[in-house]
Amino acid sequence: MKILVLLILILGSKYSYAQNGLRAEIGLGHAFQNKTTPENLDFYNTNTLSIRLGGSYQKALKQNFYFETGLFTKYNRGQKDAELVSFVSHNFRIQLPIYLGFQPLERVIFSMGLSVENNRDLNSINLFKKDHNLRLDFLTKLNYRYTENISFNFYTNWSMSNAPGIYTVNSPDNGLYLGIVYKLK
Repeated sequence: MKILVLLILILGSKYSYAQNGLRAEIGLGHAFQNKTTPENLDFYNTNTLSIRLGGSYQKALKQNFYFETGLFTKYNRGQKDAELVSFVSHNFRIQLPIYLGFQPLERVIFSMGLSVENNRDLNSINLFKKDHNLRLDFLTKLNYRYTENISFNFYTNWSMSNAPGIYTVNSPDNGLYLGIVYKLK
């Protein structure tokens, strides 16, 4: 009887762990926005190359519906051109996304959601002042399951915040990413 209970516990925990959907994800993308004018300087090139890396947890809600959340970091790097000045900018951002997904086909999941992301460098955030510390983004993600453990995705983010241009020069409002996802066992 003890062996049977032990087997049920081991197999039951393994089964539920696999259903939890813990994933590691990396994406490469292009962040962009229209011309911005912080502090009376016209920035014509606000594009960046972005890398998005993190982990997520996906949970089935009902048939064909999923909830997903995670923790990601984004690295943005780009050449900036402002009137007579040209420089290279780079930064790291932390992102906390929440998605609701729908699985219309066996291998495809489409998700939409929101994320909170730091708008300032981590060492300059003051949580006690409302001074554009955080931004809110609308997210979409199309995920294609290639194998049981490997998926490819197309991810987008669209800023919903009205932060001044000084914050969006280094981390543009919008982004398009292609990524690979590995489902952890």
